[in-house]
Amino acid sequence: MPRNTKPTSTDYDYEVEQRPLFSLTPSGERIKTSVVGNFRTDNDVMIGHATESYEILHNKDLVDSVREGLEACGIDNYEENFVVARDGARFYGEFKLPNLEREVSVGDVVSMKLITNNSFDRTCSAGFSVGLERQVCSNGMVTLTADTSVAQKHSSRLSLKFIQKAIEQAKNKFDQSVKDFGNLRIFKLTPEEGSNFLDNLAGKKILSEKVKEHVDVIWRNPSLNEGFEIGGGFNLYNLYNAATQHLTRDVAESRYEYSNRVSGSLLRNLDKASRSQNHFKKMVKPLEAALN
Repeated sequence: MPRNTKPTSTDYDYEVEQRPLFSLTPSGERIKTSVVGNFRTDNDVMIGHATESYEILHNKDLVDSVREGLEACGIDNYEENFVVARDGARFYGEFKLPNLEREVSVGDVVSMKLITNNSFDRTCSAGFSVGLERQVCSNGMVTLTADTSVAQKHSSRLSLKFIQKAIEQAKNKFDQSVKDFGNLRIFKLTPEEGSNFLDNLAGKKILSEKVKEHVDVIWRNPSLNEGFEIGGGFNLYNLYNAATQHLTRDVAESRYEYSNRVSGSLLRNLDKASRSQNHFKKMVKPLEAALN
């Protein structure tokens, strides 16, 4: 069955306006409702609905505010990447900060990314979270701690104080995230156990069969897994890197939200395996044995 997904784009600078919505009576009379639609003005597509008290925050205003906040924090070296999903209903902005970098292990350097998000379909408030990018392969990495996110009630502007606070909190969480990945590096497993781990994730519907197959090929072939040696060989960390390599290179461009969701779910399972011997043993068993 084909996926019912809408393509992503990088065109984030569009206007959105609220327009009244109407219902029809059995006699055909139009009656104004208490709900308004959020419409793109460039193509008249409705990308969400809300109450009249909902204030629109345009993506451009959010991006400009983040740039101002970075400057206020003394950060002037950054790279930008923007993703618009679901016809413009959701927006994600990544600000890679190459001067903020740490080592997971000797020579294995990751840099911090500040990720901001916005929506016009009420799926999320304007907010910020932390991401990482591994320099050896440019794979995108998510974080473990849920409290890396900072959000503000949807309004038409964000205060500079709020943005500065979000940036400082993100910087603090970055160090903890690097330690989390270092912990995954300690846990060794055989190629077969890693494949079993992926099978069990697919059994839990965390990975699709197609994604699992692609990741397994990378996992079992170190020559395809960029940074494999520097990552410490066959371990939980490199199992995650095999997945992020596929997701970053082959999935994220067209399915950004799905890629991040899978990456986060995978990482939480790997982290649980590193902290619970029982969970580790269960996940590295063949799928049928793990289900029993």
